[in-house]
Amino acid sequence: MEQIISKLSEIENMAGKIMEEAQCKKKELCQQHQEQCQAYDRQADADAEEKIRQIRDQLKQKQETQLADLKNRTEDEFAHMEKYYTEHHQRLAREIYEKIIHA
Repeated sequence: MEQIISKLSEIENMAGKIMEEAQCKKKELCQQHQEQCQAYDRQADADAEEKIRQIRDQLKQKQETQLADLKNRTEDEFAHMEKYYTEHHQRLAREIYEKIIHA
């Protein structure tokens, strides 16, 4: 009987050790999982920031291109208006004079 009790006590001690080891392993795996999640979050944040930076750069480049285009078109239109005025200012002045006189 004493031998059975001794074996049962030994089995219980082994079961306790196994449970302690399982708890330690569980904590270790939980810690690893948290670290992996944090690393994934950091990488996802870094990827998102990089993508945002790229989009901002593209939008800035597009804006600068459109602004340069608008500036060129404005300068062209102004040059056209100035040329028209230079070529027709006498006629325009006479037409304005006639409208003022006949009004």
